[in-house]
Formats: sequence, C-alpha cells, structure tokens
Amino acid sequence: MKLAKRYILWDVKHGKKLNTLRKVRGVTDSNDNEIPYIYIPYGSCGIIRTILEYLKLKYDKDLEKTLEFLSNSILIKTTLQSGYLFGTAGVISTIYELIKYFPTDKKYKYAFSNLINSLCSTSFIKNDQLLFPSDQNMESNVDYGSGQVGILLTFYKVINDIEFDPLFK
Repeated sequence: MKLAKRYILWDVKHGKKLNTLRKVRGVTDSNDNEIPYIYIPYGSCGIIRTILEYLKLKYDKDLEKTLEFLSNSILIKTTLQSGYLFGTAGVISTIYELIKYFPTDKKYKYAFSNLINSLCSTSFIKNDQLLFPSDQNMESNVDYGSGQVGILLTFYKVINDIEFDPLFK
C-alpha cells in the first residue's frame, strides 16, 4: 500500500504540472477543472478505490486531498459525457463507496442518483427480461463493455450493501 500511495501522489503532482505546462488533455471534472490523466477514463475508479482502501487502514491528509481531487472526475450526470463509455456500473459502485467515506457530502449522492437514473433509462425489455445495452443484446456496437453482469452485480451491491469485487472484500 505504501508503494501505491507513492505512485498515486507522484502521478497527481506531475500530471498537474504537465497539464499546466503542456496542456495535456484530461477529463473535465464537475468543477470545470481538468484531471490531467490520459488513462483516467479507464482507471480513475480503480485509483479511487485503492485510496479508499488505504485510508481505511491509515489516515493520510495528502491521500485524502488527492481522493477529493480525483473523485471530481466521476461526479457526472452520464458516463457518455466524459469518455467513461465502458464503466457506468463501475463508476456507480465507486461513488457508492465515496458516499460511505463522505456520508454528509451531498455531491456524491447527487451524482450517484443521476448515474443510477441514467443507467436505468438505457434498459429495455426483450422476451419478458429486463436487459441493458451490450453487443449481445442489441446486436450492434453500443457496447457498455458488454457489462450486463457488472451492472446487475452493482445493483445487487447497492441494494444489499455487499461488496462482490474480490480485490476489495
């Protein structure tokens, strides 16, 4: 965990510097700032979850600041707006964990509600089954990472408050 902390803090510090100097494109967060990571559409939730696990073991002021900075990148109304095409359920799951860590902060609850509504609005009924968009269901290239199982597991996690990811159990 110490090594993870070092790399996360180094990345954030140097990413901000690069963003200022060379205008490295990042993800625009909920405060209209840019999170200066090329990989962030695919990795921010994993980084946030890692920081949360570290903070459960030991409080660290720098990591908590970094957590708040990175969490702004997932406070969105729909995952399609910021390049999170492949991870709606993962973003919802991560925001759910942030709500537990910051129980009085309403911005996480608001984003959580918006994303749940956004995801539910994409569902459709076929042969008396509720389905979510994926290549297998729509026979097209909509692709939410073909993540119907992830979506259902996330709903199960939220409803029952049970972690299903073996990395974070």
